[in-house]
Amino acid sequence: MPKSAPLEDQHDMIVEIRDRTKRLETRMTKWLGTQGFDTRVRRAALVGPGEVDVPSPACSLKEILDCIPQSWAGPVVVSFEGRVLCRVQSHS
Repeated sequence: MPKSAPLEDQHDMIVEIRDRTKRLETRMTKWLGTQGFDTRVRRAALVGPGEVDVPSPACSLKEILDCIPQSWAGPVVVSFEGRVLCRVQSHS
């Protein structure tokens, strides 16, 4: 009977499996979108002058900055479900 891996190694393996599954889900969702399927994925969106609404508090800063027009010079309020999460300085 094989010895079981140390607890720390088991945790590392579980984290690796979780991360790979997330990447696979991301790729599959993106591919389904290109094939015309409605994936109901929400993206960060500019909802008003200097205000971005995000689909999740875990939204990346890159995604937030990508939806702000290059011409915008002031701070931008980032909100989630009507609650302000932070303010960021846009491209300047």
